[in-house]
Amino acid sequence: MLSRSVFQEKNLWITVGACALIVILGGLWSRRILQRAQVRNLLNEQSSFRSPALEITFPRRMVYNTASEELLQPGVRLGLWTFHRHQGPPDSGEVRLTDRGRRLFSVVGNQILATFRIGTREVTKVVELKGSSGSRQVRFRYVWKELHPDTEVLGAATPALEREYEGEALLLFENDRWRVLHWTTPELDDAVTRFRTLPSAPGDGA
Repeated sequence: MLSRSVFQEKNLWITVGACALIVILGGLWSRRILQRAQVRNLLNEQSSFRSPALEITFPRRMVYNTASEELLQPGVRLGLWTFHRHQGPPDSGEVRLTDRGRRLFSVVGNQILATFRIGTREVTKVVELKGSSGSRQVRFRYVWKELHPDTEVLGAATPALEREYEGEALLLFENDRWRVLHWTTPELDDAVTRFRTLPSAPGDGA
């Protein structure tokens, strides 16, 4: 009888321990889900993330090469500008905005700047959340819900509606609340960088 009682008591403690572990793990899982939902909402509250400007800038007159001409051809097809090659040395290319293009781009010195917003996007999932109590690194996925038709100026790098893309963000805790310090969206950032790194023609400056 004693051994049976000891066995029953042992099983009881095992059951209690297992239940306690389930409660603890359930609490941790619920907290994890809540934290990620809060971060997703925080990112979606950022107007410059949700509805970003197309931050394209490039020289009006640039060093000519086939890569620069190919990069600018989508804008030609969309009727935003014309592209003219000037014989060198060195050869140079010149972009001239059309009437339609001037409604979406501005010329400042030798630089052409986009003045319209790409569309609207939404963070759908926080994939990874790590860091200390003072800062957190976030990896997330997002989709485009709306796109300005002239975003096709990006050519093959033009975003697609409802397709998932990945991004990263850094959060900072200050004044008793989390704020988004900055974010990166590599596919879009890389597409914009290709325009920014076009070299100006000699003598035209930045």
